[in-house]
Amino acid sequence: MKNLTLPDVNNIDLWKRIVSNKHLDPRRRLLAIEGKIQNRYQTYLANTNKLSAIEQSMDAAITGNKNDLISCYGDNINFVPIKKQLLSLSHKCPYCCINRPNTLDHYFDKSEYPEFSVFVPNLVPCCSACNGTKSTYVLGEDGKRLFLHYYYDQ
Repeated sequence: MKNLTLPDVNNIDLWKRIVSNKHLDPRRRLLAIEGKIQNRYQTYLANTNKLSAIEQSMDAAITGNKNDLISCYGDNINFVPIKKQLLSLSHKCPYCCINRPNTLDHYFDKSEYPEFSVFVPNLVPCCSACNGTKSTYVLGEDGKRLFLHYYYDQ
């Protein structure tokens, strides 16, 4: 397995720039939970050697703003350059090693972990076929991870 090199991105700054382009009400709601998002990012980074320890957030402020958080991912003017940078990390999809990456897989699915929807370490460049095949579940019934993380696993 060949690890991908994680781009040097200030994820909090990226999140703030994306939020700054939102309409007034979503922007206000997202800014109100900025501290919680920062804490979740820190939790992710503190557990890169034990990703199965990252549980879904039960924080009502995060779950209550799920749609606003998911809407950060997309064609936001501040996210598009990061998406292009991520897609250029490898010439082959890390899952199948055949196709060229043309989409980003959310390692922790954005519908279950909306706070990680634009968190760069959670975004793995891959081909559409693999992204469509990979389950949204990262953990099996036994609590063990089902998929490698191409930035952190050896």
